[in-house]
Amino acid sequence: MRTFVEPLSYLPDTDAPLRDSARSLCFSSASPAMVWWGDGRRPFVNRAGLALARSMGRGMRRQFAADLSLALAKRSPLSEHARLGVHASCTLHPLIHQGRVLGMLVILAAAQAPDTEALAPADHAAVIALMDHGYCRIEVLDKVDGQLMDYRFLETNPAFARHTGRADLLGRKVSEAVKERDPFWAQACQEVLVTGRTIRADVPMGIGGRSYETCIMRLGGPESRQLAVLIKDTSQQMLAQERLEQSERQAREAALCAEAAHRRLAAVIEATPAAVVVVDNDFRVLVMNSASRELRGSSPEFGPMRAVATWADGSPRDGQALQSSEWPMRRALRGDTTRDLVQIDVPHEGRSCGHFLVTAAPIRGPGGAIEGAVSVSFNITDRVMAERALKSANERKDEFLAMLAHELRNPLAPIAAAAELMRHSQASAEQIHEGSVIIARQAQHLRGLVDDLLDVSRVSRGLINIERRVLDLRGLVHEALEQSHPLIKGRGHNLQLKLSTQALRVRGDAKRLVQVLANLLNNAAKYTPPGGRLELSLRLEGAWVQVEVADSGIGMSPQTLVSAFDLFAQAQSSIDRQQGGLGIGLALVKKLVELHGGRVRAASEGLGRGSRFTLSLPLVLSETAEPQSDAAALDHRPQAGRVLVVDDNVDAANTLAMLLRACGHSCEVAYDAMQALAVAEQRCPDVFILDIGLPGMDGRQLARRLRQQPATAGALIVALSGYAQPHDQQAALADGFDHYLVKPVDAQRLLALLASAEPA
Repeated sequence: MRTFVEPLSYLPDTDAPLRDSARSLCFSSASPAMVWWGDGRRPFVNRAGLALARSMGRGMRRQFAADLSLALAKRSPLSEHARLGVHASCTLHPLIHQGRVLGMLVILAAAQAPDTEALAPADHAAVIALMDHGYCRIEVLDKVDGQLMDYRFLETNPAFARHTGRADLLGRKVSEAVKERDPFWAQACQEVLVTGRTIRADVPMGIGGRSYETCIMRLGGPESRQLAVLIKDTSQQMLAQERLEQSERQAREAALCAEAAHRRLAAVIEATPAAVVVVDNDFRVLVMNSASRELRGSSPEFGPMRAVATWADGSPRDGQALQSSEWPMRRALRGDTTRDLVQIDVPHEGRSCGHFLVTAAPIRGPGGAIEGAVSVSFNITDRVMAERALKSANERKDEFLAMLAHELRNPLAPIAAAAELMRHSQASAEQIHEGSVIIARQAQHLRGLVDDLLDVSRVSRGLINIERRVLDLRGLVHEALEQSHPLIKGRGHNLQLKLSTQALRVRGDAKRLVQVLANLLNNAAKYTPPGGRLELSLRLEGAWVQVEVADSGIGMSPQTLVSAFDLFAQAQSSIDRQQGGLGIGLALVKKLVELHGGRVRAASEGLGRGSRFTLSLPLVLSETAEPQSDAAALDHRPQAGRVLVVDDNVDAANTLAMLLRACGHSCEVAYDAMQALAVAEQRCPDVFILDIGLPGMDGRQLARRLRQQPATAGALIVALSGYAQPHDQQAALADGFDHYLVKPVDAQRLLALLASAEPA
């Protein structure tokens, strides 16, 4: 048959059971019926309906279309028969699923057919009984005790009993059947009854707290008190929806976590000082951090055409160039995990990158296939250079210890021989005198070696204090020449002096500057063959006073010049060690000059062509140089009185006492503190010479005891110790010592102190 109206814009078919039930009812019914469903242009019409539809005129069809549109607009059934002229009438029931109109059930009735009215209710009941939606028809009663609206169940279908779990409601009041009532139902029924508006809602009800989609509508006109209720179980649908939403929420959270982890990983890779590169199977760069970009320049990788890499792992291949296939990333793409030490240079870009520890590994997919590779390069150039410097320093240390042993044995040999000669019974007075001179000279040499070692150690640790005074550098040059004259004369050198006639004032420590100048002169004399030429010049260059010491000696190679001022550095010498020395003189010179705000540099035209050392110090313009005091004569100072030497080293104590007695002093010896206190109580010496490292009560404790006794409180107390650090001297002076002397003692200084016999 032809359609009565234009096709309706229904939503897609989503409830097949409802559709199939309506179609089954339509085709099995003896009454005229049709079902409009979805976007179908043709309804489903049974035989009786088809015969009745053919008998309709155009006016009846227009009336049917109007009734159909009205039912769709209201979304509720037209319960009263819509009159289609005098021949037929119809009842329209919208088929609703989850709040959406999916179709329309139309029951037609011919006006002249006496059995139509009887068949329609039966067919209507059949439709209701077959529906999957729960259905009940209720009659609203008065309120119970003024509280909730009461109603009676007039009709229910099997689906309603199944959904609610109650099959005993037919004919009963809800107030009698349900003990705990949900106010929603009474309020909704009241509202629909009064307004006629259909209410749709999701309501929990029945067993297990299940959720239902509910539709409540009024049956009949405003005077009617009957309502129809449709319910559909949406628990599974809502559970599925919740699961879907939960899955979506978890997926979003996982995506956010993955994105955050990716950002953190990217930040870590970018911040790491190691060069990180990730490539795919075709060697396209996927990740490259800033360290890698800085290292690799414009090229994504170091290949044979971009860089030169050599093995640096100390193996037999060390120093050999890496072939193209040997680069770590290339090997990782073949499935190898690598860890290599290489040296990398980029010659045509003028960059020397240095030494690198390069690790690389393949990136495999789920099936184990290689999808790319990652390479991490650590720049260990500083570490390699430090290890080489440490190795070199260790070698220099070993050389220094060998030189130190040699230099210490040299003076010990004549000292031992002279001592043995003096001990011999047949030695003449002249031989004994010559032996004593040798011992004194070699002991002075030993003390100089020890002083140099202590000086360079203290300067390196910043423990030397510089007494800054304004000095005329010309006078300091003459003092240094006096110290170096014996060595220069002994080797037969010709010394030329070029000194400025004007005063050249500098600010510094006279003793240390003389030490610097004497070191430069001694160095030139030692490394110049006998009969050589030395030159010392003093001049003004701008705001600097310059002292230049040149020689015609063995000279220095470029390698030696680089390390000339390093500790323990010496020019290569033969095993005869004719020059001697420990290789610390120039290092001490450089550090002392820097403490005075100056600079020193070395120059040489090569081996065998001599050397030149230039010392520069800032010039002082406006201040007058302080005069340097000459050493006072010792012969006319008054002699000290009684002297007590206290030392647990018996030989040291006895020899010092013998020296003092030979010089005219009255001297006694004690070998520990208790013996010294007993002698002091009996004889009250004027001078005490105390060793610091005494057993039991040490020298500092003994000095405090002597200061506490009235008889010795004003005596001259001199410390004599092998400890030469500044803090040792300060601690001793704080304990009551007047002077602090370092072993081996300078006899002239000690005699000068005893001659004065005055506390400091």
